[in-house]
Amino acid sequence: MNVDPEINLSGTDATTRRARYLPLIMFSVLLWMTAPAMSRGEPFGACCLPDGSCTLVIETSCNGAGGFYQGDGSRCDPNPCPQIGACCAPDGSCTLVDGLKNCESNGGVFNGAGTSCADGSASCLQPECPGQGSCFSFSPDVGCDDADCCNLICTLDPFCCDELWDTVCVGEAERFCLSQPCPWDCTPDNGDGTFGNGEVNVDDVVKVILEFGSSNMECDSAPDNGDGTFGNGVINVDDLVDTIVNFGACP
Repeated sequence: MNVDPEINLSGTDATTRRARYLPLIMFSVLLWMTAPAMSRGEPFGACCLPDGSCTLVIETSCNGAGGFYQGDGSRCDPNPCPQIGACCAPDGSCTLVDGLKNCESNGGVFNGAGTSCADGSASCLQPECPGQGSCFSFSPDVGCDDADCCNLICTLDPFCCDELWDTVCVGEAERFCLSQPCPWDCTPDNGDGTFGNGEVNVDDVVKVILEFGSSNMECDSAPDNGDGTFGNGVINVDDLVDTIVNFGACP
């Protein structure tokens, strides 16, 4: 599964708003604490804050903010602070690493400096395959009961293993997981995740015409992608021609 976890700072809840402006608030407090000392000529230097940012303050102000003072006269350009943050490994586990490169070099996804595996600021998707529900039915849970199909669909569409197994996931499972040696036989709907009655007939032609221009996966038979799947995501004249050409009993 491809997992791309990010911290969403675009929400409207109070916690999100506070997190969004926390660096600015911390900087303002540090500036307020440092200004009198700087006016008295006290030495100041770079202070590394827990989120990996750097600011110039006096040592006492840095220590009071939970930072690490880098020494009198030290600078923030370039940033000397370690970028410690949560790294989500391909298997869904979470570890703390120093920086993006150290995470990506092991195939992980870096959540950003200051994130943690323990406080919920990092979201590492745990493997959800196989799940509980059928791959061919809607489920409010994540994943589905066929491990191979589940892994395939969640690789193509991580939403299905991150949020829920919705009707889009069901359609993808029907398209990519079912053996369909006769893709032109797309009606009737048998109610069990399969379609057709073993024969390409006028009902299939009518359905292709009625679904023309849509993304109905059952009748999307052209082209043959050469990997056991068919179609290009839209019902068009190619699907109609293929259905007519293959009129008759399925092989």
